Amino acid sequence: MKKTLTGLLVLGSLMLFGSGVKAATTADLILTVTPNGTKSLTLSTGTLALGTLTLGSVNNVSSSVTVTNNGTVPETLGLRIKTADGVWTSSSTVGADRYNLRALFNSVAPAAGNFLANDDVVTQGSAVLATGVGAVYSGDQDGSVFNATTTRGLWFKIDMPTSSTIMTLRSFTVEVSAN
Repeated sequence: MKKTLTGLLVLGSLMLFGSGVKAATTADLILTVTPNGTKSLTLSTGTLALGTLTLGSVNNVSSSVTVTNNGTVPETLGLRIKTADGVWTSSSTVGADRYNLRALFNSVAPAAGNFLANDDVVTQGSAVLATGVGAVYSGDQDGSVFNATTTRGLWFKIDMPTSSTIMTLRSFTVEVSAN
């Protein structure tokens, strides 16, 4: 009986004083994680010879180079002229010692008209990243959603300079980057 009375007193005091007890405060925990993946791509060839082209000629479409994402994560492809020729420069318009180089990711040879006026131009400087199908560098293949283990056909179109101060073989390096 003594135990029961003690228990009731304890319970009663908890009820009296318990009404003033506040809930526990909250605390936040921030979780962080670093994804582990590999960005890697390969090209089917390291050289693409466009052949002998006449000055002032336009709409010269090249053979395709296959770009393979052999990494483990999706990538957005970027293009830029990494090493310039030293005499000729890439431009949105052709002129003396100025050529216009454009690129498209496409499954088959695109028509010259598929290379749009400004958004497919490859120039020096920072890489320009591909965007959705039908936009920058993207013909019927998307260069902005380039999943692991897939391939893209990379096609070039060059409009030759109207005139040249030099008539020997010209060479420039196009960098394809995984971003």
